[in-house]
Amino acid sequence: MFCHPEAAPLIASEPYGEDVWVSPAALENFRQKYVTKKRLPLIMGARPLAIEKLLRECGVKPIWDPREFGAAIYERADLPKV
Repeated sequence: MFCHPEAAPLIASEPYGEDVWVSPAALENFRQKYVTKKRLPLIMGARPLAIEKLLRECGVKPIWDPREFGAAIYERADLPKV
């Protein structure tokens, strides 16, 4: 479903007639590996500006350019522990 032209899809999907189906397990797998910028305040327990500063200081970048992809998505493994 979500994918970058040069990479494997972030969420595995299966064709279902003319539609595409994403299983709950595929969504949970995505949530275990990745997080969107909008969810970071909930996950990290800090304000958005503090999180942006921390990510910048630690050199953590989204997996793709958010302007190109349309969303800032981070790998959970790359996030600093707060």
